[in-house]
Amino acid sequence: MSAKRSRLWRGGLVFVLAWVLPQAPSASFAQLIAQGEQLFNNETFGGNGRTCATCHVAAQSFGLTPAGIATLFASSPTDPLFIAETDPVLATLENSCLMRMGNTRGLILENIDGFSLPPNFRNSPHLFNLASTAPYGLSGEFADLKLFSTGAVMQHFTKTMARNAGADFTLPTAGELNALEAFMNSITFPADGNPDLNRMIAFAIAQGGDATAIAAGQALFFGPQAQCSTCHSGPVLADADGSLGTGTGNLAFDTGVVNLPANLDDGCSGGPGDPTLPLPAEDAGTRRFSTPALVGVNLTAPFFHDNSVSSLLLAVNFYDSAEFAASPAAALLPAPIVINFAQQNQIVAFLEAISVDPSVGLGLPALSTEAALLLVALLLLSATLLGVVQRRRTRH
Repeated sequence: MSAKRSRLWRGGLVFVLAWVLPQAPSASFAQLIAQGEQLFNNETFGGNGRTCATCHVAAQSFGLTPAGIATLFASSPTDPLFIAETDPVLATLENSCLMRMGNTRGLILENIDGFSLPPNFRNSPHLFNLASTAPYGLSGEFADLKLFSTGAVMQHFTKTMARNAGADFTLPTAGELNALEAFMNSITFPADGNPDLNRMIAFAIAQGGDATAIAAGQALFFGPQAQCSTCHSGPVLADADGSLGTGTGNLAFDTGVVNLPANLDDGCSGGPGDPTLPLPAEDAGTRRFSTPALVGVNLTAPFFHDNSVSSLLLAVNFYDSAEFAASPAAALLPAPIVINFAQQNQIVAFLEAISVDPSVGLGLPALSTEAALLLVALLLLSATLLGVVQRRRTRH
């Protein structure tokens, strides 16, 4: 083999190894992930027919959008998601108006404060990069994904409102919880698990993104004017940076979202969704909410815990609003956030750039662990055989 061809083979092999090995867990762990995926998509745990995938749809960034709910109801009105409308025993499991009618909020009923206390209404959040965002739940009430999964079965899978384990549902076993945790931690954005911001930005610009706007938005995001990174730092922009005096990591804050106009009239009548009343308050309206990850955020609309804003621009604009300025979170900042409309659009350009997946741009298929290792073995074998052929030609 010529020196040039040898270099090409070595370079190609290095490229494939760099692509394959980071995404290739051990065979046993890959099997655990596969088991978790099967449980996530298909296991009802002896309940009402719902699975984890009922409310965390892969095609909707492992969340559940109002548009997705509307499409599903139009095609499958008896889907287990709508069990409160089809089974009188479970009529209070959801508020169907807040889920799919009224102002089409896409909200799920949650008994965050306990089953004996009034419910709250929240979106079904995306599951990107969970390994970097503990604790879990929109208020950070679960220390790990195993507790989160157990709570989800009790809340959403029950056959009756009595919620008797063994009769209304079967609690996940320790092995099932391990598998579910492994699968959920494998759901990453970008798909290859590398959330390097500069890599995503470079790829977004190569795809036609506005480099000037993105750079300006990035500077604002991490700078002292917009102050976004005080709460959104870390590998997936979900961690407080410590400058607020409240610690570091994925923390919860009361930002005043509950006071947005969208929460003052939900378009529903009767019960907790009466239009003369605001959306039922979370803990008297003073609850803090866990800081969401922002890598991939443009794929996860609508935004905030209650789907109260429909676009990234509106979400960014909120931090220049009277509602945020009057919140406990704003009081922690050294200075008010003042960002004009042009600057808000620049921050949006940055957030859109870090929502573009460079690993998809490689045009490489996702491989199982076994297939990835087989590809590496074939490349090594091919390189060896070519070397043998070249040496024989040289001797002759």
